[in-house]
Amino acid sequence: MKKIIGIFPTIELFQSDDPYQDRYEFVNNYPKKVFESNAIAIGILLNNGDLNYDVLDMCDAFILPGGHKININIYRLLYYAYQNKKPVLGICLGMQAMGVFSIILDECVHNNVNYLDSSKQSIIYDKVKKENPMLERINNNIHLHEINRDNIDTARHNIKIDKNSLVHELYNKDNISGVSLHGVKLNRVGSILSVVGKSDDGVIEIIENKELKWVGTQYHIELESDSLINKFIDLI
Repeated sequence: MKKIIGIFPTIELFQSDDPYQDRYEFVNNYPKKVFESNAIAIGILLNNGDLNYDVLDMCDAFILPGGHKININIYRLLYYAYQNKKPVLGICLGMQAMGVFSIILDECVHNNVNYLDSSKQSIIYDKVKKENPMLERINNNIHLHEINRDNIDTARHNIKIDKNSLVHELYNKDNISGVSLHGVKLNRVGSILSVVGKSDDGVIEIIENKELKWVGTQYHIELESDSLINKFIDLI
């Protein structure tokens, strides 16, 4: 049986009166890498904006791609994956969502709040965001680039990897050169995750949970020929 990898979409729903503008979008680079690994890529389509857990049950692992805004269903997917011990690979915005999820999960446990209680979770999220922001906008030419098919290498910078990490085992390298396209950085993670890679200026670039097989990268591994996506799929 081939592995089934669920890819979360960019979601554009209910933004206008035109029902044909309600869309789920997928970038070709992600499923292309999945199929290269002899696995099956499926899109996680929502039920009129709500997560369909039957779709998640079909998947062996999940990819959370980059994007512009974290949809609340990403957090719901992460909680499902956490409870069901399913591997997750988050890229750029997907990594940031993993970090925020881990912090809110800690706060829910600390305050004895059911994570699925969305009203209480929202209160906790707003409180944490105000007191100690989890995400921070940056405007730095080391990290924020615009690319096309021909100039990808101009967006690279060095990333140092913790030698005791799962990601180090997958790369078998102390340093890599990652493609960086982000204007927001993750400031910290909760207890279920560890920071295992940083850029030379201290920005968090890689997070993981070795036991759960969760990996998050701020840099864009879908643009690599020797991609961490393929190494991740081989692992699960």
